[in-house]
Amino acid sequence: MSFTPILPYGGSDGWAYLKKTLDAQKEKADLLLPTLNEIDLAHFRDTIATADSAADLVNDRQNLRVAMRAFGLGDAIPSEAFVTKMLETSTLGADALDRFPDARWFELSKAFGFGDAAASPKPSAPGFADDIATRYRVAQFEEAVGAADPAMRAALAFDRAVSSLAEGKFSEEDGWARALADDNALRVFRTAFGLGASFDAQPREAQIKTLREAAEALTGARKVDAFADEKLRDAALKLYFDKAKTGFNLASLGFSRPKVTGEGATAWRFLQSSLDTQQAGFARATANDAELRYFARKIADATSAKDLVADERLLKTALEAFGLGDQRPTAEFVERVLAGGVDDPTSFANSLADPRWREMAAFFGYGDGQGARVREFGFAEEFAARWRIAGFEEAVGAQDADMRRALIFDRAMETIANSGLGRTEELSRALGHPTLSLVLQGALDLPDDFSTRSASDQTALVREGLRAVTGRDDLSALKQERVREDLIRRYLSDATARPERRGGLGQPLIPLGGIAGWEFLQRTLPEQRAAFEAADSNRREIDHFRANIAKIETAEDLMADRRLLSVALEAFGLIDEIDKRAFIEQALAGGTEDPRALAARLVDPRYREMAAAFGFGDAKGAQTGVDGFADMVLARYRARAFERAVGETDETMRLGLNFDRAAEALTRQNISETAGWFRLLGDPPMRSVLEGALGLPAEFSQIDIEKQAEVVRARVQRLLGSDSFRVFADGEKRDAMIRQFLVREQIASGGTAGPVPGQSALLILQSAQGAGGGLNLLL
Repeated sequence: MSFTPILPYGGSDGWAYLKKTLDAQKEKADLLLPTLNEIDLAHFRDTIATADSAADLVNDRQNLRVAMRAFGLGDAIPSEAFVTKMLETSTLGADALDRFPDARWFELSKAFGFGDAAASPKPSAPGFADDIATRYRVAQFEEAVGAADPAMRAALAFDRAVSSLAEGKFSEEDGWARALADDNALRVFRTAFGLGASFDAQPREAQIKTLREAAEALTGARKVDAFADEKLRDAALKLYFDKAKTGFNLASLGFSRPKVTGEGATAWRFLQSSLDTQQAGFARATANDAELRYFARKIADATSAKDLVADERLLKTALEAFGLGDQRPTAEFVERVLAGGVDDPTSFANSLADPRWREMAAFFGYGDGQGARVREFGFAEEFAARWRIAGFEEAVGAQDADMRRALIFDRAMETIANSGLGRTEELSRALGHPTLSLVLQGALDLPDDFSTRSASDQTALVREGLRAVTGRDDLSALKQERVREDLIRRYLSDATARPERRGGLGQPLIPLGGIAGWEFLQRTLPEQRAAFEAADSNRREIDHFRANIAKIETAEDLMADRRLLSVALEAFGLIDEIDKRAFIEQALAGGTEDPRALAARLVDPRYREMAAAFGFGDAKGAQTGVDGFADMVLARYRARAFERAVGETDETMRLGLNFDRAAEALTRQNISETAGWFRLLGDPPMRSVLEGALGLPAEFSQIDIEKQAEVVRARVQRLLGSDSFRVFADGEKRDAMIRQFLVREQIASGGTAGPVPGQSALLILQSAQGAGGGLNLLL
């Protein structure tokens, strides 16, 4: 049995509730700690006193795991050499913090004392094991809270860390320096005080000054010591919650939790019987919502898509109304959706599978013949009604995700079934909507790998399922409420009986974006990979490939088995190309030995790798029956498939994982510097990370490839201290590049002010001049 914290509200109200019930919830957490944790703690208590050196601790994996988790460092060991170095580094002296990546490593080293010559190691001291065990349990509790509400975990960690800092009686300068070095304290202060990209770019001394001045201006506290006052910490957290909220902040709406009694069909019956009353209560609670009032006041001035996306509050509220509040799209993406409208069948909105984008574009009308609707009489009221529907569904989903899906299915499917679009278009829109597709999968008892099938396969399976259940192979029967009810009950029955069905391939958990999400993913990577690979549908694809790939002798044979082809393309990062069957066959059949072969001439190295590995067109012949071939491809498939699944939640995390793996693999190849950089720039996923991390504009790809390589090498030299692509053999250097990429992406998607038009190009030109190339480098 595991522990799940009780967090009925979000934001400041949720924080007040959590503090009120903190002791009781911690006691419950202690009782429900997993057995593995208890075993680790027992081992720690019995043996830690014998750890006389950093090497002793590092060599005992159980004790090291306890120590790292106790200080919020997870249980994924960066490297034994790195941990040993941290443990042996002195924590004494005014500049001690500068010797550590962040305050957590400082506190870990200080607690054990291996690197402090003036003090003996502390593990044998009385009470030491109990102190670490207490920290361990606190960290475990905070991790459990974070799984339910990441912002609440940040608040807990902030409250603990800043209380400790405040008790230290540091000087003004040193106190803020320590706050800056503590990830938990800095995360909350940075958000609460609105410190954005310009703060991140400041040198350390300037950051300390900025942080101190912001604290004094907003809370009256000039020294960290002032935050010993709980009321002051709560004031900072209120600012944090107000600015950190994403999606609907239900607590701030003043709406109590929806009543969802029972589970499955029983819960659905109860919800349906009280739906009108509960929706009316939500409408009353949000009648004076600040975001809706702001929308009503400002929307008439947003006469173009560009105007709308330029206003963060308008954009956020607009996305929420169409169930897209959790998508975190870039402003450029939304502008493109809205500006193109839906009248033109070839518009961007019409090209997207998810119908919610098309619905949003049609509602605002920016790109269509009738023009923007934002100044029409009643537009704001019509929008508010949509927003409240989406908000109520999200409130229900906070209690029971299946009930939210059922509500969305009932509402959206009725609209699609009555749209008059035609049987093919109606089904296409339903399958493009993630929630509708998931409910259909469960209600019609479709295969576990349904979400990974081609569009034509999905359509055929749904038609067959609808025919068996409704007697029709289209959505026309779903105009009737009783038919939708029957499908919802079938879905709920399936979801209750087989919860592992959700997420298709065992969807990885990415609860946060940016650096915080990357750190979480790195800490949990082994467990998440194992869970993903254990998913039934993954195992079936792997078993099918292993059993049948040796029978494939030509590229044409491979094209004939879509399941084998899917695994092969995934393994080489080409799964998105699966519908280009003729092109893929030509690339594979020609091999790579002839310089005129298609794969040999393509800039994209992925085709060349795949063609060389399969060997169909080369003198060596097909390699599919060679010992170890299946294992080689499947190892690549597992890594790529997991990355793709991560990307379904957060594409930036997928790109980060891919770069970490692929860039390191590239450094092991016996190729020249020029070839190495060309391959980095020729690989689309790795190129995305490089361009993002180095701040290169979209136009950068249009200049000569040799000039691109020169600019990139110069920028990597400044960032990582080397202009060789082999710098990425160092895991810490790869991580630095990935973190730079994530920071820039988070800034770009988080609504911070963008650069002055032409500024990014100017920066490139300036960097080119610094590299000695001047303006001509880019021309």
